[in-house]
Amino acid sequence: MPRGPTNKIVADVTLTASDQSAFAHSGKFIEVWDKLFGAMTFPEGNYIGADFNRIGKYIIAVATAEQEIDLTLPPNMMKNFKDAYQKLEKIRRIEIPNIMRKLDSGKGTPQKRGRWKAQVTLLHQRRDRVMTERKRLALMVYLYLIYRTNASYATWDGIQGISTRGKKGTLATGITYLPKEKDLYELYLEWISDLKEQGLLLNYKETRVITPYTSQACSECYAQGRGLRKTRAKNIAYNEFKCTDPDCYYVGNRHSNSARMSALLLKHQIEATPFPLSTG
Repeated sequence: MPRGPTNKIVADVTLTASDQSAFAHSGKFIEVWDKLFGAMTFPEGNYIGADFNRIGKYIIAVATAEQEIDLTLPPNMMKNFKDAYQKLEKIRRIEIPNIMRKLDSGKGTPQKRGRWKAQVTLLHQRRDRVMTERKRLALMVYLYLIYRTNASYATWDGIQGISTRGKKGTLATGITYLPKEKDLYELYLEWISDLKEQGLLLNYKETRVITPYTSQACSECYAQGRGLRKTRAKNIAYNEFKCTDPDCYYVGNRHSNSARMSALLLKHQIEATPFPLSTG
């Protein structure tokens, strides 16, 4: 059997059962997080929206149709993601390049070069593992917020089609850090169904995929009935939002605004549809 750089055998194991409940996703993390974040105040709302971004303090922004939610307030649910981003960048910018420079120099004994190559492989594996863990954790944050806001309808940020193809540099890296995998959405649907079965999401009914391209539109303008228009000011910081409408001039966080915009679009869809579609 093929062996990796650690000389450990890698095996795939397939588990089967006659009952799907054997593979139900646990809701125990909600009880644990209630102890950690129970003091945080979350508004209740029938509609909840999310905006997913690259790993970091803004990996997920959440809002109801009426109010944005600041997840960075104490005790700060986003600290783990901010620390993870720094760890990932240290591996990408410092640790891997340092070893690659040694390999490119042509120096070192065959034994040393073999160890360096193994170290590079392990660093890439470690980086992939950290990204996978944090993306799953972001999904858990969203599930927890659906629980805390008592929402009936939720959005899913439709970023699955975004690819690194043709991209390079910072943009390509940022896309790599996005929780955009198709199987993450499938995991979300399974998990939220299991949480409902466990009696943790009594009001939940449906999730709909909403376009991710809402960051240029002002949620406050849309809420006030002024339509879906691109009114975000130019030449401002990437994470900021400033509305240029003379009757609005909303100022806030770009990602939180996008999350609320998503919730408002969902509300418009649901209220315009007498019989909501099933999530399948």
